[in-house]
Amino acid sequence: MGSQAAAVAVQQLACAGYETLQTQTDWVIDGALAPQMQRAMIEGMAAAALEQDPAPEGAVRSWAARRGAGIGSSRLRVGHVDLVATPR
Repeated sequence: MGSQAAAVAVQQLACAGYETLQTQTDWVIDGALAPQMQRAMIEGMAAAALEQDPAPEGAVRSWAARRGAGIGSSRLRVGHVDLVATPR
């Protein structure tokens, strides 16, 4: 579901009789403070992309190498939504 997962969950929960509250809580991973975490995120995203479609392997590997080279001076933002549901 990707970026639509929270919206789908809200819809499904509403149909099941729940009220929901959601807020955008993106994760920001600073490469200067957590280089291993940022490297793991980059490698994980590259691996997931190639699992979905191995055809653009060169482009994905190139992207990962560019991102990896700048880890010490970059930040990685990952979109995230916190969601709570309570019965009506």
